[in-house]
Amino acid sequence: MRGGAPTQESGGRTLRTEGRSMHPLIAPRSFVHYVAVPDAGPSTGAIVVFDEGTRLVAHRMLARRERNGATEIMEKGDHNRMASWVAIDRVKGIAVALTRDGMTRRLDIDPGRRLRALCSLGRCEAAVAGWASRARQRGVPRVLLRACAAPFLVVLWPVRSLAMRLALSAYPPPKPLSTPLAREVLLAATRSVHRADPLPPPALLAPKGAQENTVIPEDEQAAIVSLSARHRVVIPVFDWLKRLGLDTSLRPDNRKAFTLARHRTTAMHAMTMRGLVELGARLDESGTRYVILKGPSLYVQLYRDAFPRPYDDIDLLVAPADVGRAIGLLSSLGYRAPETPFARWFAGTVHFHIGLANSRPGMPPVELHWSLVDRANLFHINSARVLATARRLHAGPVSFQVPSVPEELLYLCLHAQKHGILNAAGLRKHRPATWVLARHTDNRLSWFLDIERMI
Repeated sequence: MRGGAPTQESGGRTLRTEGRSMHPLIAPRSFVHYVAVPDAGPSTGAIVVFDEGTRLVAHRMLARRERNGATEIMEKGDHNRMASWVAIDRVKGIAVALTRDGMTRRLDIDPGRRLRALCSLGRCEAAVAGWASRARQRGVPRVLLRACAAPFLVVLWPVRSLAMRLALSAYPPPKPLSTPLAREVLLAATRSVHRADPLPPPALLAPKGAQENTVIPEDEQAAIVSLSARHRVVIPVFDWLKRLGLDTSLRPDNRKAFTLARHRTTAMHAMTMRGLVELGARLDESGTRYVILKGPSLYVQLYRDAFPRPYDDIDLLVAPADVGRAIGLLSSLGYRAPETPFARWFAGTVHFHIGLANSRPGMPPVELHWSLVDRANLFHINSARVLATARRLHAGPVSFQVPSVPEELLYLCLHAQKHGILNAAGLRKHRPATWVLARHTDNRLSWFLDIERMI
């Protein structure tokens, strides 16, 4: 599980992760909180954070050994096949907690039988993968290796997945970080985006005495940061706090988290614009009809004069007949499609888009769509009409195709409805606005802000 630069946290540090090497325990774009290694060193089964040159990596420790007078540990991602030995002095800390999407989960648990079994499974898996790699290096044909491994994979793959889930159940279940105050803060901040004068802080923040100033309790700050990150409104929340002078009561690590979110979003948008110059030119030269959905399109149209709108990837829509050509053009720009046969079959037969990652650092991934909704959705948008009525959007030296305003508004509403399937029931029951922010609704507050600004 790769990570970027860590941020200082009271009593430890925090690492924002990328990749899927620790799936399913640690998902991409999670925050791993870690502390210094104790004097006794990390224990087998612990998740250690170690230095890998230009980045930090969080993997599980499987074993320890003494070699040439130095201590080494075996590290391996739960989702990886290969393991490696790392010098103990490269270990920077031990993971103690995980936060993502408004949920937190403890990672500093005693290694019981289930975790010891997981480490044994990991060592066996690494031994088999190492043997296959050495056999391949000695000239054994890959076809022969696959033929030998196929019967075992058919039986062992489901067993491995079940054993992995059972072992990871040793960790305590995730707990929500969302609080009534955090939900009220998010609503007040987003409602103040269009107002010259920001809405006052919620009543839950009212000072106890007439002479006291309004401050945000420390135990509520983490909930506000985590919930605003889940709903992708970190920047408007921080702007609202600054306009009211409440940012001064934030802890330094929470204030830095807000500041880094703005810098990260601005930097990613700059990289996306640079990538769209090449991508748009290649698509135009090939005569491929396309549109850019959400992400950079909404950033330029709706938020350029407001605040940087975060997004994770570039959503590209092409006609079904142009998918092969589009994948070829994206491959020439450093993008790679999934290599496993199952992933290709699932994307082409069941799903409606495919993800392509870029090998160049800093470049966002691309989701290549040939339809706007999946086949199981009760509502559909004619993708051919969206491509035929596309318009040109200019953003300085960059220009690209985007849907017409009516089609884009319809798509934003459909996208929010697809994820928030409980919203209609909530409206019929007259739920309060804070109900929309509950985790079980699967909403993102930024989607409703997009629709509001588009209208």
